[in-house]
Amino acid sequence: MKKAIVKKCLKALWFLLKVAGFAYLILFIVFFFDLDGKLLYHVVEPNMNEHFNKMERPDLTGTPYGPKEPVND
Repeated sequence: MKKAIVKKCLKALWFLLKVAGFAYLILFIVFFFDLDGKLLYHVVEPNMNEHFNKMERPDLTGTPYGPKEPVND
């Protein structure tokens, strides 16, 4: 009976080691080839620029330059 429990535990441990090894391999490939940075540079950043460049912004060229009035409460 104890052999069956030990065998199940070893089988579960072997499965966890395989999953962890596969995850390590995938993460190694992603970071070795800088795939996360390439994804950000080629996909995310252009989409963010496209979105935020369409936002309306106030015209700051008409803002006077100089000291501001103090705020009195």
